Amino acid sequence: MHVVAHREANRRNANVERKRSIMSAEAISAPELQDIFARLATRGITAIEYAQIKSIVMFDWFQRSTYFEQHFRGHTPAQALRLAWKWKQLLQRDFILRAFLSEEHLQDITMAVERAETLAWPALLEMSFPSVGDWELYMKGSPTQESRPMDTTILAVNRKSGETRRAMIPGSLTGKAWMQNLQQAFADLKLLKVLLKTAKQRPLVSAEHPKAWPIFTQLVIPTLYEFMLPFYRKPGHLGSQELVPREAYYPSELFEDMLAILQMEHPDVFRDSTTAPLKAAVQRFRESGQSY
Repeated sequence: MHVVAHREANRRNANVERKRSIMSAEAISAPELQDIFARLATRGITAIEYAQIKSIVMFDWFQRSTYFEQHFRGHTPAQALRLAWKWKQLLQRDFILRAFLSEEHLQDITMAVERAETLAWPALLEMSFPSVGDWELYMKGSPTQESRPMDTTILAVNRKSGETRRAMIPGSLTGKAWMQNLQQAFADLKLLKVLLKTAKQRPLVSAEHPKAWPIFTQLVIPTLYEFMLPFYRKPGHLGSQELVPREAYYPSELFEDMLAILQMEHPDVFRDSTTAPLKAAVQRFRESGQSY
């Protein structure tokens, strides 16, 4: 049953991606697409970098709550994680139980536990974002020197004291190893217990226009800015209190290309937008001291 449900979910996700591609093609003409990618290429942004950009703007990882609720009706992600951890401890320590179960049954239980963790963690973070208790959470993909998936950096900022905590999950990790490191990352941040107590759902969307949703203003736009900024280096304007030359923080060319990318990947959201809201979101992010 779970296998059939998983296949059906994959089919629906594939249909969604096809619809997105069709919408993008309808919203932007072929010459405009060529112009966008030509501009990016002059900046040194190749297909490899654009794959990372697409992973940022499409935020696929933060779309798991509905899928989780379909499989764990009546249970929260935190409850599912606690139950999964109890089963893991039970399988490790209860030798009598292991003696009465066949190897096939042990494998089935282990796979079910790992699947519960895989579904529960993203759903828990989606429901908790962008804050847990007194802490604001920020997550971003950090570029790596090698051609491998980006590392994940988790930043926690205390709203009252201003204390900042960081943790990192290597992009080379996948599956069970990634989940284990995610759990360890929140333990290192000393926020695991607080995260598991989160009861109120705070989704990444709101009643506002989609381009004002927190997932864009607090996650996608700042992360996209920090990823692309190194490709748009140029001298900045010195303020009256500045003596040492610095690079520009807000290159106009950067925000023009960011807008073009967002219009291409989310045409229904950013079709009539300008660069001003993007720059405002980045300025709020930088001025709050939450830049990585």
